[in-house]
Amino acid sequence: MSIVSLLSLLDQIFEWSRLFIDQKGYHLRGWFKNHFFAHYEIENFEIVEYAGKKLLAANLSAGTRERLNLPDQPFPFPCSLGRPVDEVLPILNSSIDRTPRRRIQS
Repeated sequence: MSIVSLLSLLDQIFEWSRLFIDQKGYHLRGWFKNHFFAHYEIENFEIVEYAGKKLLAANLSAGTRERLNLPDQPFPFPCSLGRPVDEVLPILNSSIDRTPRRRIQS
């Protein structure tokens, strides 16, 4: 239990897990995976219920799902910033920048 507590404390201090939103998009960094989604790749965010818990999910555009070989379902977005998902959902949806920009091809 103390190892888990120590890892959690270090995660808070060094910000290994975080969500960073800027004009380029959403940078979601976890302990084991990093994801980046540009604003145009996300249609909206929603709350899905899984095993009796509310979780955040991103609805990705069809082109993004095809490029990443993902099924036609919401992408789990495991970051609620330590707050209830009901409070975070409006913030995430309002942060989607729909300003026209040149799309970066990867």
